[in-house]
Amino acid sequence: MQITKLYDEVSLMQNLKVSTFTLIHHTQNIQPIKKLIEVHDIIDLNLAVQQQFQDYKDAPIWDIPALKDLNHIRCELMVYYHTEFHPFSLLMTYNKDLLVLFNIMALRTNKSII
Repeated sequence: MQITKLYDEVSLMQNLKVSTFTLIHHTQNIQPIKKLIEVHDIIDLNLAVQQQFQDYKDAPIWDIPALKDLNHIRCELMVYYHTEFHPFSLLMTYNKDLLVLFNIMALRTNKSII
């Protein structure tokens, strides 16, 4: 019998890294680009930690404070820089993908991120 995962945080984070670069190419302002680079670094850090401790499948190893910072940056992008992205739908999709990640992380770690 094979177990099917209903979630895959690693895959979500890897997709978000790609989406981060896509968003960088859809803005001309340096401030949101700086924020997106921070997002990329936080995701990269969490993926590195997960790779290092991949044997801990029952107790996921995630940097919760870093993910809270990621949520803060997400909010800044949506509130202060939403007009800088063209098309805006890319930012909305990115925001939705981040929220999916945060909800899955909250379920897995029993700690609220949002």
